[in-house]
Amino acid sequence: MGFRDAHIVSDTFYLNQRGNMQIDIALEEGQRYYFRNIDWRGNNKYDDDLLSRMLGIKKGDIYSQSTLRSRLFMDPSGTDITSLYMDDGYLFFNVNPEERAVEGDSIDLVININEGAQATVDKIIIRGNDKTNEHVIRREIRSLPGSKFSRADIIRSQRELATLNFFDPEQIQINPIPNPEKGTVDIEYKLVEKSSDQLELSAGWGGNTVVGSIGVAFNNFSLRNIGKKEAWRPLPSGDGQRLSLRFQSTGRAFQSLNASFSEPWLGGKRPNALTTTVFGTRQYALGRAADGTTIDRELYTIGTSVELARRLRKPDDNFVLRNSIDYQYFKLNNWGAGFVINNGVSNNLSTTVTLSRYSLDQPLFPRSGSNIVVSLQATPPFSLLNGKDYSEATQEERYKWAEYHKWKIKAEWFTPVIGKLVLRTVAKIGMMGYYNKDIGHSIPTI
Repeated sequence: MGFRDAHIVSDTFYLNQRGNMQIDIALEEGQRYYFRNIDWRGNNKYDDDLLSRMLGIKKGDIYSQSTLRSRLFMDPSGTDITSLYMDDGYLFFNVNPEERAVEGDSIDLVININEGAQATVDKIIIRGNDKTNEHVIRREIRSLPGSKFSRADIIRSQRELATLNFFDPEQIQINPIPNPEKGTVDIEYKLVEKSSDQLELSAGWGGNTVVGSIGVAFNNFSLRNIGKKEAWRPLPSGDGQRLSLRFQSTGRAFQSLNASFSEPWLGGKRPNALTTTVFGTRQYALGRAADGTTIDRELYTIGTSVELARRLRKPDDNFVLRNSIDYQYFKLNNWGAGFVINNGVSNNLSTTVTLSRYSLDQPLFPRSGSNIVVSLQATPPFSLLNGKDYSEATQEERYKWAEYHKWKIKAEWFTPVIGKLVLRTVAKIGMMGYYNKDIGHSIPTI
């Protein structure tokens, strides 16, 4: 707060009349000081004007040692002077501020810089991966042997490793091991494996029937080792693939089966994630016809989807582009509920394009960053392509092939408030349209 000369004059403690400890502290604040002139010495890489802009301290600002240290050494946003140099390889960089003059309530500073030589990454050392294969870890690390040392690359690598959800994010340790004589640095990653597989078992009673589900998700699966007996511990793992199976049933009324497989690095060279999903459901209910008789109502749904997600390099590599093709087949028998048709067959063939930017620090308990998703899902305009007049068509003809286009935007931000308290701000919007006014919004389900 600028009180550079503040000090404790005296202190004492004693028992008061109620038997409680009383502590008296006498302070002398002194006068408040302000920054005046700040000069730079030893800087060859960056000029004085750039360093002064990054420092962000102006003549007349209240003198604050904590602000000065934050701007020089450890700004959480990574905009401090040390980060500027270390992101460009200057691992041996150091900076030392000293007071040159104190006149009245003003302080002049000289900031001495020793840039040192740029360091090159030599070895990447990985420890603690008992289950996860090393290539799964290395492909997430941004610091590469032969490249210039970069503090920003290390911070990003830590975030990517935490996002994998294979390791305890609180115990990830990254230790640079410099070698000044060679001008190189080894970077050691110490990891602690954690279980990321999931098992779901649930059962209940309601509506005179048993409700239950069972599901498994193997989040660090290895398809290539499925034929090796020694790899079954209890299942082949370590390649970062995801395999999930889930079955749900409420007796005769509802059954559902879902299976999916995801390969996050298709081809092994770039983060192109391929995900395939197949599912099927059967729903049954008793209904009444117009004459009051009881009828069976059934809905069968079979579907599949294939999605390819690619990490983009521009505007930055936090952007991901997803393209998917989805198909659903509906067979209805006196169903009606939630559908625009009661009997017959309906097909839903669509493609979805999604652009997202993900910068959360960790997936389960994010403390900072954002997640922004913009998507368009659309079916082919079948009614416009076949030239058929749908103004007099039956319901079954109109909705044999669903037609629509859906636009959705979702954005969420996580902002640390104090301690472990985090503010989550969310905004969502969705729009839906159709191609043919004689059909309207023909998506089969509500």
